[in-house]
Amino acid sequence: MIKRFVEGCIPKTVSAEALVSNLSLNCHYRVDGIETGSPLNRIVYGNLTIKCYLQRGWFLDLDAVKLENLDLIRSHGRGIFQTKSWDSTLRKNAVTHYYLHPHDCTCIIVYRIFHRLPEKFKEILKFNELIKGFEIRDRILKLHDQKTCLIFDTDVDVNVDGDNVEFSVEGKSYGYVICIGESVKEIRKTVSVSVSLEPDITQPGAYLIKDEEAEIKLKIKGPPRDLDSAEISLYGLTSLKCKLPRKDGEHQLTIKFTPKHSGIIPLLVLVRGRDFLHFSIFDILVLPVVITSPDQRFNGVFVEIIRSMLQRRIFNIIPEEDPRGEMIYHHGFWPRNIYAYDLFCFGFKDLGIKMIKTYGYLMEKYRFLFDSYSLYGQEVFSNPLVSISNDGVGFYLLQAGKILLRKPEIFDEDLKRGVEKAITWLNYATHWNGLIFDKTEAVDHCRSERLAGNPYTQSICMAGLKIISRALEECGEKEMSRKAWEIYERQLKGFMKLYGELGYIRDLIYEKADKPRLSTYSMPAPGCFLLDPEIEENNLRDLISETMRVVKNKCVEPENRWAITGGTGKIGLSYAQLGTAAALLNLDAIDDAWKVLNEILKYAESTSLKYILPETVVLKTHMEDYKKVREKHKRIAPWLYSDKTERLPGWPCNPGNLIHMSYYLFVVDLICGISHRQDKILIRPKIPSDWDTFSVKNYPTRYGSISYEYKRNRDEIRLILKKPPVSADVIIEKEGQIGRVLMDNKEVYFRIFESNRRRYVELCIPEEIKVAEIILT
Repeated sequence: MIKRFVEGCIPKTVSAEALVSNLSLNCHYRVDGIETGSPLNRIVYGNLTIKCYLQRGWFLDLDAVKLENLDLIRSHGRGIFQTKSWDSTLRKNAVTHYYLHPHDCTCIIVYRIFHRLPEKFKEILKFNELIKGFEIRDRILKLHDQKTCLIFDTDVDVNVDGDNVEFSVEGKSYGYVICIGESVKEIRKTVSVSVSLEPDITQPGAYLIKDEEAEIKLKIKGPPRDLDSAEISLYGLTSLKCKLPRKDGEHQLTIKFTPKHSGIIPLLVLVRGRDFLHFSIFDILVLPVVITSPDQRFNGVFVEIIRSMLQRRIFNIIPEEDPRGEMIYHHGFWPRNIYAYDLFCFGFKDLGIKMIKTYGYLMEKYRFLFDSYSLYGQEVFSNPLVSISNDGVGFYLLQAGKILLRKPEIFDEDLKRGVEKAITWLNYATHWNGLIFDKTEAVDHCRSERLAGNPYTQSICMAGLKIISRALEECGEKEMSRKAWEIYERQLKGFMKLYGELGYIRDLIYEKADKPRLSTYSMPAPGCFLLDPEIEENNLRDLISETMRVVKNKCVEPENRWAITGGTGKIGLSYAQLGTAAALLNLDAIDDAWKVLNEILKYAESTSLKYILPETVVLKTHMEDYKKVREKHKRIAPWLYSDKTERLPGWPCNPGNLIHMSYYLFVVDLICGISHRQDKILIRPKIPSDWDTFSVKNYPTRYGSISYEYKRNRDEIRLILKKPPVSADVIIEKEGQIGRVLMDNKEVYFRIFESNRRRYVELCIPEEIKVAEIILT
């Protein structure tokens, strides 16, 4: 059982500790920044004490979770950069240590995985007494006096000297079992056993659903004479113990179970024979919220972004770089790419709340947010000329506001102090004319024409101020709400005056003094943020609509009007492409938004990281640039690219960087179309014409979770909705004539309106109705 767990919290502390105690076996865990060697410090069993040592130089976290008949200790970390070279193969690795404690035996299963490159790893176990009698045979080390046995899953170099056991392994992963006590006598050999799952739910895009029954089959292969008398035990994802069944000449086990935990949950399989013990571990993603479309690329990217966020998490933050990817940037995080709300709205509420508080702690410490931070929570300047992140402050308020609208009861002193500091800073950073001063963050590397009022920073800050004002009022913080609203109104007035005469929201980038270009980085941002369904700054709708017309006409490739490049031949997946998709969705240009989104889904399977999108795509239409990045990225990360990459319209660079991931989930959220109104919910799915089906399962709201299934054919649209006891306005697009609207087979009143040349039906579902079937004919 997990007796004690003291959690780390960036930037407050990078230390954490845990105590796991089970059947007289006590294991002490502790990490403390890069001073950590082994997360498992000490094992105590009766009079036996074992101290554990690993090589240092890793920044590690620590997490402790009680699962089904299993305690899981997970420690994820990054090696510290020792080089300024851009050659990714010279940069440090990423590692995850797993320590699994079954509740019914005195053993520890240790498993380590290196995410990028193979490592040669050395371990030392130091015993409190001299090791006298031991034997090494068949990947088993038995220490007779200590009643201890180590069972390795691969070949290792082992040396026993005095009171030390030292062993080293080279590879991308390895594991072993530490058995202690009387059961050690029974283990005399290793057996070649393999365990597989059908279906293989460890593959990219695969997942289980929390609280929904699942069925999987385990196939176990090995010597029949050993397996026929063996016992199989399952831990973690589910719990089971039984004699290993044999059917049609094969050892297999079919199980039905309901996952009770969400996240990346291990399934530990122990196969125990008369004289052997074998283990297998499967990491399985369990989602609390599920989004399903007819496009498997869309679904797969959603799933793998969630998996990647959970996989790379360190304490309460998520580093920018995928641990399996190129790791071009420093190991840290950017305030302008906060993922707290994304995690919260797709079911990982606790992590979302912890993450949003991180930025509040940083606001308390510095009064503002820097451009970027190390894993320690210390400032790191990606560009020393632009060290302050005003956009990050705005994004923090935006995410905090959205979370508070859904869960106002979490507004505590931690959140209050951070939000208050952010509002105060944006008041200070705003000129008398309402324009926020810029050149304090790296908008196109300081080449923007806008010294103040840059559309990217300004729109994020306005959106953050407006939604936090609304959220604070609902939390009872009237004065802070009023102050945020005043700053917002001042900024809005200055912003409208700046761009009103021009007729659209323009930002020029001066890469060449005599030939500026329109900024695809900043121009989509107002439509992306200020027309969000929970912000809806409709005073800017005409300006934003004209801006997006300009972007679609002047910021695209001549050969491809859905690639938002600004004529550079480079698609930036976040601010440009996904920002444009979000803005078009907010303008109800849904099919255009899908075409923009579809342009980047071409790269969903472009690298060995399936369903992980790149940060940038350089198109073949600019062949000189294409050849340069192709050569560079194949050299620095050869394990990522293949012949399939070569056949695409462009070269995908730096897959898995989180710059684009928060924007992708932002777009998914807009397509789901579930937002909060005063004392009610708005459900307005924004589904492309190419999709005949779409479903949302267990989407969390302030009042409870919402699920719906959408189906469309030539004659009718059907929406089956499950909702909590709250009024809901439902808006559904319907082409052609609308004869009638049925709800639970009864005709109901509805309203028809048009937006962007599309026709919509609006109807209200009363609070008392929890399940409704809506049919439009």
